[in-house]
Amino acid sequence: MYMQDHDNKFPMRETVWAEVSFPPKALTCPTYGAKKGNGYGYNYWLSLKCPTDSGMPEVQDLPVLMDSKANNNLVQTSQDIDGRHTSKTVVAFADGHVELRLPADIPISAFTDHELFGETWPDWPVGKSDIAIQEQSMPNGWWVPAYCLEMDCAKTGWISPVLSDPTNTCSCWDGIALFSTWRQGGDALFLGGKPYHYGFPAGYTGNPAETYLRIPIPAGSNSISAAGSWVISLPNFRYAYIGGLPTVNKAKTPPDPPQIGGWAEVNVCDSGGSKIASYRLNCTGTSVEYSFQGSAFATLSSCTVPTLHWAYQDGPAGTIDSYTFTGADKKHNLMIMGTGDGTLLCALSSDQPGAQGVVHASAGPGDVLQPSYVELRVSCYKGGAGDGTINVAVQSSGGGMNWGAGG
Repeated sequence: MYMQDHDNKFPMRETVWAEVSFPPKALTCPTYGAKKGNGYGYNYWLSLKCPTDSGMPEVQDLPVLMDSKANNNLVQTSQDIDGRHTSKTVVAFADGHVELRLPADIPISAFTDHELFGETWPDWPVGKSDIAIQEQSMPNGWWVPAYCLEMDCAKTGWISPVLSDPTNTCSCWDGIALFSTWRQGGDALFLGGKPYHYGFPAGYTGNPAETYLRIPIPAGSNSISAAGSWVISLPNFRYAYIGGLPTVNKAKTPPDPPQIGGWAEVNVCDSGGSKIASYRLNCTGTSVEYSFQGSAFATLSSCTVPTLHWAYQDGPAGTIDSYTFTGADKKHNLMIMGTGDGTLLCALSSDQPGAQGVVHASAGPGDVLQPSYVELRVSCYKGGAGDGTINVAVQSSGGGMNWGAGG
């Protein structure tokens, strides 16, 4: 009823509880405590949005109200959700149905004005006719629907020194590739750091320690005032094959005892490339550490899983090639918010047990008022640390690189 009278828009977050007429006792949860008052939270990111806005999920997948432990009764991150019913949460969706779900299974992400993949690469992800996207055919006839992004940086504004190759040529999971409905959550952008595999120029001898991809923030949304704020949301990304160590593939002998290495970052940078905000996953030994602005907020132990040879590689099929992070295939949901006064908030949820947290921190050396790029940065396989990878699903696969700024 409310939305019918308000141009099909969701209520403002600041006034939702006063403007919407709820039935008597509808906001009382007996488990929470009848005398405590409102025990629910409104999805912070729905304020004045329409279900038909670009990038919005289907209404049956859009959470509106849920059990909450937030003092202001607004669910800004997954950490504001309260699993008070045997570790589960009552959640009401935009189509009117109600479910009992684990908090980690409730998709809370920012709905913003810009989706950086789609805006800077309009025919993403199926633009086979574009000269910058080419099919990849692997040795021995093995094929995956992956597309190499040979990016004209002057045309797209994307910046990358991937594997010291100015055209960013790559194949399958080396360098930059677009995976089209293969694994890891559907269509996705992949950045990896293996600089010797198939698809590289003859005689390539590069040995970089790390590499990166910077995606520009649109003009008009790349500056804020001291009273303003910005947000970047990656609601669906994974780590593919992160963790392989540089002595493994050629020697064909896995490390003993099992161990992993390598790292991947999601950064917000200013026009000079200085980091304003930096989220990082780091693999060391048999452990994985999640950190923000250099401070760890989640550490997982015993995180190795064997990776096998495949038929197209030059080793015996079915034998162990290396070890990778056990949570590499798990969906992660990241949100980073920055304000003009230099304070940051990072919120991570994931399907990987233990990989959750909310961190408040101060901005890095970059100019928080002038965010210019979202950067993906990974360690390179031969550089010593290990194979860093990150796999960001596109919007059509429930992901995207969503950016918003104001004030």
